[in-house]
Amino acid sequence: YQPKPSNMWTYTYTGKQVLLQTAQTTAFNPDCPTMSARVRIVMDTGSQMSYVTDAVRQQLALTSAGERSISIMTFGTNRANERSCECVRVGLTLRGDQFLIFKLFSVPMICEPLTSLPLSDCQKTYSHLTGLELADDSGDSQTLQVDILIGCDHYWDLITGRLQRGTAGPVAIETKPG
Repeated sequence: YQPKPSNMWTYTYTGKQVLLQTAQTTAFNPDCPTMSARVRIVMDTGSQMSYVTDAVRQQLALTSAGERSISIMTFGTNRANERSCECVRVGLTLRGDQFLIFKLFSVPMICEPLTSLPLSDCQKTYSHLTGLELADDSGDSQTLQVDILIGCDHYWDLITGRLQRGTAGPVAIETKPG
């Protein structure tokens, strides 16, 4: 007897910690660039679209560029949650006094705060990370609030394509914010 592929499950745990693709940068209101805030971005190729929290939208006084009904399907569900979201324009600063302006969907929350890992320990453990300027140094923070999720619609606008890979451990991906 061979079970159908939809009934097969595999669970693998390697015991290794996974570092998410995050960066910190300054977000600003394109209509009033002096209105700015330091934000944490998570880059998620599992998401089709990009989002900003309502809190950042309010802090930067971002105005609506339209409303759209979108389907949100979270991991582990088989039903989409339809919701109407405002689209807002957000500017993000990059290295070298550059910036990009994105249209993002405003949502109440992107995810629960992330658990912080001491990145300095990773740099000591993995020699291929030594000397790299990391785009998100959480310092001593225990939890990290995510303000913006960059999905597949804008992922390659922020990724340069350069990688720093070792024989083991995390792979560093160069981003335009840092």
